Amino acid sequence: YLPKIDDGSALFDHLAEQSIPLLGTFKSQELSNMLWAYAHLGASHSDLFQEAGDAIDSLDRLGLFTGQALSNIVWSYATMKERHSKLFLKVANYVLSLANLDKFRAQTLSNIVWAYASVDFTHPLLFKRVADYIVSLEDLS
Repeated sequence: YLPKIDDGSALFDHLAEQSIPLLGTFKSQELSNMLWAYAHLGASHSDLFQEAGDAIDSLDRLGLFTGQALSNIVWSYATMKERHSKLFLKVANYVLSLANLDKFRAQTLSNIVWAYASVDFTHPLLFKRVADYIVSLEDLS
C-alpha cells in the first residue's frame, strides 16, 4: 500500500519531487535511508534515483558513507532496476581504493556484489577484491 495525499497524488511522488532540489544538502545516511525506503516499499521514482545518483557521484569522496549505507544504496538501485553507471563505478572505485575492507561486514559486501550482478554492471576487480577479502575471513558474521 502506497498512501495518497489529499489531491490524490501518491505521497512518495510528492516526497520525491520535494526532495530532488534538496539532495545536495542531504547527509550520507539520509540519502541511503531515503533510497532504501523507496526500494523497500517498491515506490518507483526514476527521477529521484537518477538525481540522487548524480548527487552521490558529484561528491569528492565517499568516506562519509558507512559500508552499510553504500550497500543499501546500490541494493536500492538494483531492487528498483535503476541503473546509474556513474554511481556504480564511483562506489566500486571507492571500495577498491580502501587499504582494507574492514569497514564492511561480509553480508554488506555480498549485498554490494549482488546489486552489481543484478543490474548487470560487471566490475571484475571489485568482484575479485570482495571475494579475496571474504575468503580471508575466519568468521562470516
